[in-house]
Amino acid sequence: MNTKNTNPTFDEKTIKETIEKVFNAICDAFGRSDLIGAADHFSNRPDMVKISNGHVLKGKEQMLAYWTKKIEELKGITITIELGSLQQIKEDCLWTIADETISAPGAQMKAVVSNIFIREDNRWKILLDHTTYVNS
Repeated sequence: MNTKNTNPTFDEKTIKETIEKVFNAICDAFGRSDLIGAADHFSNRPDMVKISNGHVLKGKEQMLAYWTKKIEELKGITITIELGSLQQIKEDCLWTIADETISAPGAQMKAVVSNIFIREDNRWKILLDHTTYVNS
């Protein structure tokens, strides 16, 4: 994992483990079709943005509305996200790049995910999620 520390108190190991837990919780929630559980890991700020598959979703409400329309397509999927790199932007802000695999019966998609995480409600939450599919 490539990490650039701009803060001498930055605990790379702990933050990496925390971000991996966030990714695992999102994957688990999608596997159970728990959209609210997955959305809980995204910022409540109105400037939160999710960009995926040609859709730009602004705010948690738009994201949930889109996911709700797609819920039938999401049933039975398995998502894995593997953290590749993590860079501290400032004390309460991180940039991550990860590999994502989405498996469904008879299909598999791979993507690269770039996230900006912020500290919100004493937790790391996603402020910007940009998913780029490398195959479909």
